[in-house]
Amino acid sequence: MLVPHPEALYLGVSFNIEIGVFGVNEFNLFVFVKGADASVRLELVGWNDKAREYLREFFDGDIERVRGTQFGDNIAKIAYITERSVMEPDAFRGV
Repeated sequence: MLVPHPEALYLGVSFNIEIGVFGVNEFNLFVFVKGADASVRLELVGWNDKAREYLREFFDGDIERVRGTQFGDNIAKIAYITERSVMEPDAFRGV
């Protein structure tokens, strides 16, 4: 039986269902997440907002300037994951 890992609080998110923890050290904590509850969605929206803030600050909000870069790819991934967590919260899976 798996129990919530105390270091999961490091992420600042309470997860709907915790099904495993691995790779725990002072720098990295990976938690399997099944289902996106309100706190997971809020955390993802925060990441999306932060990426957009960086885009505005360093690239004048011009998405075309980061297209094809690792940063641009990450913005797209964050936006997609955030959208999926809202549209299909029960189907959401993440680490």
